Amino acid sequence: MGYRIKLGRIPKTEKEQYKGKTEEEVYKMLGDDEFSSYRPPNHEELFEIGKYVSYENGRSPFYDFEMEDTEFDILSKEGLLSIIEETHKELADYFFEMNEAIVNVFEKIEKKEELDFYTVEGFDKVVSHLRSKAVEWKNEYRLKPYRLEENKKMDGYVSSSWLKEYSIFNLAHIYRTFDWENDYLIYSGW
Repeated sequence: MGYRIKLGRIPKTEKEQYKGKTEEEVYKMLGDDEFSSYRPPNHEELFEIGKYVSYENGRSPFYDFEMEDTEFDILSKEGLLSIIEETHKELADYFFEMNEAIVNVFEKIEKKEELDFYTVEGFDKVVSHLRSKAVEWKNEYRLKPYRLEENKKMDGYVSSSWLKEYSIFNLAHIYRTFDWENDYLIYSGW
C-alpha cells in the first residue's frame, strides 16, 4: 500500500485535550492503539493527496511530541494554497512538454521528414496521456472521474480520479469551503 499523504479536518477545540501530553499518554487516551495518534476521534479524512509526495510549507505540529514514521500536522490556508500552486505548476509543465512533442511532430510533417511517432521526444507521453483519458472516460467498469453521489467512503468531493489534473479541483474545493475559523486542516501521512 505505501505511505500516503491525506488531508483531514478536526475541530480546533480538540487540540486542547492533547496539549502537553507525551506520545504514550495520547496513545492511552485514544485506546493504546499504535495508529490512534493519526486517527483520533472527531478527525475526518477529506482527501488523499497520494503517494510519493511531501509538502512542508504551512505545517505546524498538532501534538506536542515528535511523531515517528507518521505525520499529523496542522496545515495553514497558505500551506494548502502552496500545494495547489505546486500541483498547478507540475500540471502546466507536463502539458507544455506534451504540447512541445506535438509541435515537433507537426514540424517533421511540414518538412516532410521521416516520422516515427515513438521516437519523437515526448510523444510517448502524449499517446499515454490520451490513452489514459480514453480509459478514464470510457471504461464502464471504473468510477467516473467526477462525483455526483454523496458517498463519504469515496475520496474527494468533486472528483474521484487520482489524476492530478482532476484532483486539483478537490484541493480547490477544500480551500474554498473549509471552515478555517473553527477547524484545523490536518496534513497526515502514514
